[in-house]
Amino acid sequence: MKRILVVCTANLCRSPMACALIQQRLLAAKLADPVVVESAGVWATDGSSATSPAIAVMADLYAIDISHARSRQLTDRAIQEADIVLVMEERHRRHIFHRAPEALSRVVLFSELAGKHDDIPDPFGADRAAYVATAERLAQGLEAGWDTLERLVQKHASAASGAQLLAAA
Repeated sequence: MKRILVVCTANLCRSPMACALIQQRLLAAKLADPVVVESAGVWATDGSSATSPAIAVMADLYAIDISHARSRQLTDRAIQEADIVLVMEERHRRHIFHRAPEALSRVVLFSELAGKHDDIPDPFGADRAAYVATAERLAQGLEAGWDTLERLVQKHASAASGAQLLAAA
């Protein structure tokens, strides 16, 4: 089973939105191998709901219900189990590097999927327009970078399987 971990700061806005968009795309793709998509935050408090504006924007723009999403703190285990870790900001990548330097090759800035190198701004506390802009930026980035994400997941899942086989030998 392949795993994608989407990381932001508090796991209340960007990562639940991106996670839901990826899940929707995976359902539409009907891939042969199952892919688990989870989210976490570098400074999250476990169990908080996604923000009301994030829930509303995802429902209104993409007919996706993220009201069930609950925040969770990023853990070393989650990092280690992920084939790919998508981060919203460069500082999230640095945070993961300091926690788990061996995972750095699997950490990708979300915008890099589409060949860019930009942070996705956090809409927390902003107006609805900021949430709409974030959701649209995530959706457009995912559309432009879908092939890259598929390749990365496949590449790192294969590498992990090979490492598990070597460890078992």
